[in-house]
Amino acid sequence: MDNSKVLDYLNHLIEINKDAEAGFLTAAENLKNSELESTVTGYAKQHAKFALELQREVDRLGGKPEKAGTAGGALHRGWIDFKAALTRHSPKPILTACESGEDSALAAYADAEAGISTGQTFNLLQKQREQITAFKTRLWRLINEIKDGVEFQQNEKN
Repeated sequence: MDNSKVLDYLNHLIEINKDAEAGFLTAAENLKNSELESTVTGYAKQHAKFALELQREVDRLGGKPEKAGTAGGALHRGWIDFKAALTRHSPKPILTACESGEDSALAAYADAEAGISTGQTFNLLQKQREQITAFKTRLWRLINEIKDGVEFQQNEKN
């Protein structure tokens, strides 16, 4: 595969991970439960780590790595803020928006893996995708717990 196409895939994934990092931080600010805040803050940190790993891979391949997210990511964060305000910071819509963001990330990884089918870069993408799948599964379980009537207590200071 053409090296410039590989760099395009990687730079797009950097943007996706930067968006995910910022999205999870926005969600954490809107969740009023310490356990949920801690969970999504952890996911934000992982996405920051993924972006850094991808930036290093772009450097290794001789390219110039992206440094920021996208306008679409900023819109998604605005949507999280809006949903949180509209629902008085109910965790279900916030977590649902996070899960939706992970769906987008997984689709981007699937595209990249289809275009980069072997080698060190592919292994990195596969490892990151597996972790994002685990995040999505955990978010889905939390959403279902809420649907089943589990209530997450709001922090007393909020």
